Amino acid sequence: KVKSNVKFVDLVEKHSEELASLETWDNGKPYQQSKTVEIPMFARLFRYYAWADKIHGLTVPADGNYHVQTLHEPIGVAGQIIPGNFPLLMFAWKVGPTLACGNTTVLKTAEQTPLTAFYAGKLLLEAGLPPGVLNIVSGFGATEGMPSRLAFTGSTDTVKVILGLAANSNLKPVTLELGGKSPFIVFEDADIDKAVLHTLPSSSTDNLAARGLGHLFMRKCMMSLLRNQRHGH
Repeated sequence: KVKSNVKFVDLVEKHSEELASLETWDNGKPYQQSKTVEIPMFARLFRYYAWADKIHGLTVPADGNYHVQTLHEPIGVAGQIIPGNFPLLMFAWKVGPTLACGNTTVLKTAEQTPLTAFYAGKLLLEAGLPPGVLNIVSGFGATEGMPSRLAFTGSTDTVKVILGLAANSNLKPVTLELGGKSPFIVFEDADIDKAVLHTLPSSSTDNLAARGLGHLFMRKCMMSLLRNQRHGH
């Protein structure tokens, strides 16, 4: 596993321009962000996860003449559902540790942003990952049971369905990261230029409410983004 993960990172760095172009084409974010921020972070994450030696924790001792131990074992098939805001980074956060710990996985991408996941999957095969270990699906489809464990990043509406499926399948464990956090609210008496300046680099750009400002604020945000992209920021 280590050899294939390290080789995969080398291939990611070799094909960084293709991956960055696909991420921008897929998601719509500036190419400069894809190329200089997200691709290097993606590579660092997989290099970090190459060795499964970051599993920490304590085994709690028991009173009396008992042998107590903690077993680190693969769980089997891990299901992963990711959103479309950071396709490659979500791929790394979900797939990297899953493969490092010896599991197989089924990754469900957002319907709108599957391209970089498919390209990364091709590079993993080229790096030596056995066929069938990583399975990538996109688009809508019928629900076919539950994996051994499911990790989901997305909306609260969707997770209600997932938790119902988990409850009906012998209480399968589920890990959740839900959206709707970090709201950024701009009021009518705000300094628009300052608000734009602080909004763009924040984590709140998907949760923006501009009260009484509407199109003016959004237009200024778009103009600022275009200027940054033109000047390579």
